[in-house]
Parts: sequence; C-alpha cells; structure tokens
Amino acid sequence: MKISEIASWYHDIKNHNLTYDSFICTYEKVNLDILLDINTVPFQLTIISHETGEVLTLSVECGYEVQAYLSSADLNTLRSILKVPNGNKYPFSPTAFFRFLTEHFPNHIMESKVSYQVLSKLYHFEEKNRPYYWHLICWEKYPESGKHATLKNKEKTRIRYPAIYAKIKDKDISVAYRADKRFERDIENDLQD
Repeated sequence: MKISEIASWYHDIKNHNLTYDSFICTYEKVNLDILLDINTVPFQLTIISHETGEVLTLSVECGYEVQAYLSSADLNTLRSILKVPNGNKYPFSPTAFFRFLTEHFPNHIMESKVSYQVLSKLYHFEEKNRPYYWHLICWEKYPESGKHATLKNKEKTRIRYPAIYAKIKDKDISVAYRADKRFERDIENDLQD
C-alpha cells in the first residue's frame, strides 16, 4: 500500500536534521504513538500502544510503500494494540486502519515524544537504567584505553539527543549517561566546538 502522505513528514524531519519523529493519534478510542525512523533502510514506521506499550514495526520501502498484508503474528499484534477481539464475529480490516493513518500523517514534525521506556525497548538501548546525558568522552584523547564509540551508544544518542548526535556521529566520541537527572550537565557547553 503506497502512503505518499509520509513524504511531507519525511522531508520536514530531514530539513530539521532529525532522524525520527512521532505523533499521537487516537483510533477507535485507543491512543497510539506513531513513530517514523528515517535513519534505517528501509524506513521504519512503528505503532505503539499508550496503554500497554505493545509495538508493531513496519517497513516503509522505496516510494513510501508499506506492507498492507500483515503476517498472522503482525496481524495479531495490531489487533492487540487496537484492542480488537479475536474471532470471526469481530471483523477487522488493517486496510481501514492504514487509511485512517494516511489521513492523519502530519505534514511537519510534531512536539510529541515517545517515552524513554518505549524507545529503550524499541531500540534495545545499552544501559537502559541510565537515560540522562552526563558528558562526552573523546576516545581520541585516550588511545591507550583501546576503546572506541560503540554503535549502540551512537544509536541511543541519536534517539535521546539528536543535536548531540548530529555533532558526534562521524567522530570517535561516546556519550556517558547517568541514572539521575539531577546531575545532568549542561549539554550546550559540551557541544561547543
């Protein structure tokens, strides 16, 4: 199913130098976060239940094509997210749900943000119990350590702090995280070149 309405949203995400965005919508009295991650190939469109945190991720292929015919496992997950009872006497059309989404995709980035707990589950963050920025570690200064920035650390930073990620994505720099926000350092000072 082609969802060309994603194009405007995608371009605005790109224009703001972000790699993902989300918006909140309600379908049949069920509150959902819809997340579009454009840093993956193919793009990922993720549907997240506010109530249960259940997640369904779909690929957005070239030309903004989303697979409308779901596997039985994905169909069951979508039914669960949308609170649709199983059984033949409860007709359910994923196509109708996708049409609803198509009508509600934003044309520009939104202010809503998915909770850290859901993002952590979605992206398998390292150190899930440490969500808050603390400081940068420039590994080039410590060659004797033999350590380097990890992909997991870059991914966590991309999602949590896109502005920091934009500055360090091509450098051997990691972000150190803390469990307690009270000790979070001033990010702007660390971003100065």
